[in-house]
Amino acid sequence: MVDRMVKLRAKACIITAAASQIGRMLINLCNMNGIVPICTVRRQEQVDFLEKEMKCKFVVNTGKDDYPARLGKLCLQLKPSVVLESISGKMTGEMCEYLGFGGTIILYGLLSDEPAGGIDTIGFIGKNLTIESYLLTNDVAKMSLSQFMEFVLRAEPLYRSVLSTTINARYGLHQVKEAIEFYQKNQTAGKILLQPELTRKAKL
Repeated sequence: MVDRMVKLRAKACIITAAASQIGRMLINLCNMNGIVPICTVRRQEQVDFLEKEMKCKFVVNTGKDDYPARLGKLCLQLKPSVVLESISGKMTGEMCEYLGFGGTIILYGLLSDEPAGGIDTIGFIGKNLTIESYLLTNDVAKMSLSQFMEFVLRAEPLYRSVLSTTINARYGLHQVKEAIEFYQKNQTAGKILLQPELTRKAKL
């Protein structure tokens, strides 16, 4: 996705659900490529994390009533031309409002579990906006063997740094219910792993 933004010559972008594990990776990759990330999150603790731990300068809490004005002001200043959108639902249409002429929404997630919508058709057409889908496997399928190897060699060292994943908890297979409940309460704190070796053997 960041490679795509480079091709689109983006200087700034909006990242929805920016405190997620993928969101954090995208922030790091944007910084590496000279693209300013404008981050949206839902809770104040996520704002604090991104500002303090990831040194993000532009974070907007969409849980506050005044966030449209704050986000709009930032977008007037920074002029993002791309939105990396992982929520879907009405958020997709809302993000169109913050893009200028020729902007692009890259839709890659469904956190709201709702179809993308809420688009102001006249504004969308008038500003010549575009919505693209993104799935890594679709990109990989288009690569030649040499392109794929180049991609792997470029990505592999990043998994030890900017693409590293935080593991928040580990559960055995007999704890699936507990794992789901924990994840629902701690979605942005890190990944939850199910490990067969931690599974308690059933008594016969």
